[in-house]
Amino acid sequence: MKREDEILNILNSPEYFKCERTRCRLRIAICIKRQEDNQQGPVSFPVCEGCSQGAKIQLMAQPGGNMLENPRSEGQVDVRLCEDCQKKPTMSPGCPYCPGCMSRRAHKARKSQRGGTETPRREPQKGATKAKLAPRDKCLPQPRESLTEADTALKVDFGKHVHVLREIEKLAEQQIRPVELQVIYMLKTCLDGMGSTA
Repeated sequence: MKREDEILNILNSPEYFKCERTRCRLRIAICIKRQEDNQQGPVSFPVCEGCSQGAKIQLMAQPGGNMLENPRSEGQVDVRLCEDCQKKPTMSPGCPYCPGCMSRRAHKARKSQRGGTETPRREPQKGATKAKLAPRDKCLPQPRESLTEADTALKVDFGKHVHVLREIEKLAEQQIRPVELQVIYMLKTCLDGMGSTA
């Protein structure tokens, strides 16, 4: 917070102005240097070439020019602070809020559209006790029956059909799966196919 105030004080000091070409706060000395560089040789800063605002600044920097006058264009204002937090600059000259406050406002609007209204927190009444909640595990649905590992495991002996096992292993390697998961995948797709034809 303190650092942001320091930055705003620097940007609003007489050493800076609002550059119309770059659309940012720019130090007057940098603008003069850019104008001089563009006049002396190849154009170093094309965006500053032929800038009337830069020419005025350069004239003011010459002897007899009034360097104390800040070269602002008509209607230009200082950095505007957010209406909510009064600490950060606004997103744009037409917007009254900083990005953070704008985000919070949008979040509140979305929440109210969904039907969840944000209500202010109430202070607890004197002598009031907190309601006891049921333990979380009692609120969750319980499984109907628990399966043991013996109920979910299947041992397959390929015996005389080793070639089928090798084909499954090749497919598992191509599809980057363990062999066990490849078998489950193949069985599931086969069952899904049977269900759609039946």
